[in-house]
Amino acid sequence: MMDSAARPATLDHRSSYANGLTLLRGPDCESSGLPLLCLPILTRSASLLNLLLQDGAVDLELTSSVVALDPGLAFTTLQLANRERREEDELIWQFPLAVVAGGQHRLLQAVNQAPKIESYSSTKIRAELRQLWVRAVVRACLARALSQQVGGGNPRQAFLAGLLFELPALVQLTFPSCPSSQLGLQAAWRESLPPGIAAAIGQARDCDHVHAPSKDGPQSSLAASIRLAELLLGCTMHESSPRLGKGRELASNSVWQCWKETSLRQRHLLLDRCCELARWAAAHAPGMNPWEFTARLERSKGWE
Repeated sequence: MMDSAARPATLDHRSSYANGLTLLRGPDCESSGLPLLCLPILTRSASLLNLLLQDGAVDLELTSSVVALDPGLAFTTLQLANRERREEDELIWQFPLAVVAGGQHRLLQAVNQAPKIESYSSTKIRAELRQLWVRAVVRACLARALSQQVGGGNPRQAFLAGLLFELPALVQLTFPSCPSSQLGLQAAWRESLPPGIAAAIGQARDCDHVHAPSKDGPQSSLAASIRLAELLLGCTMHESSPRLGKGRELASNSVWQCWKETSLRQRHLLLDRCCELARWAAAHAPGMNPWEFTARLERSKGWE
């Protein structure tokens, strides 16, 4: 029943820009055009949002949980939320606010026009997109836990940054024959993410920035949490032990502001717990209802 609620993708490729942006079609969007970087989402996400957004009174908690566990959908929602903001307005990054600002009908249109991961004809592409999705969710959970336990940053921002960390890879898989699609991502990135979060993701993608001493403040701590979360993915994705060993090596790096008040023993205990969290997230995110998953994640030790 839920799968039948999701209509097939109806992307009008004649309206696509060379950089991967697509015009969102629909009666609520024609006046503004609303060019979006339309990225693949899970069929499950489309099905659930088609059910949740049909009623006049939208349950923001349930809807936000669905958005938060799908990187393509999360970025689409942020694009919609910030598309028509005034220059003096702050960028919206929290999912409940983004759902409200994006608009119920526009979000539904974007969801139904987005390509679905399970609909790709190539088995290889489907597998790569699915793995990227799992990695994004696990990384987001790890970044949130690290930020929450160590301090110096905003755990919700850490979750979002971890979720969107591999957005360039998602764009590359979506538009393999469109080299300029990364330019579309950069433009959408600037318009949809607060500079501090975008900068932290950029720092986290560059190991040299994380190894070097950084200024005190939430941005450097946020970057450190994201980078360490990325390194710790090795204990979940069945990668070789050197990757996890590198994470432990970074845990000993005292130049990170977020580690300075944490003993080496506490750091290693935290990393062990993070590996447990990563395995739990990878095992349960695909099958558990998004709202149950996020509720258990937010409860103290609820995921154990």
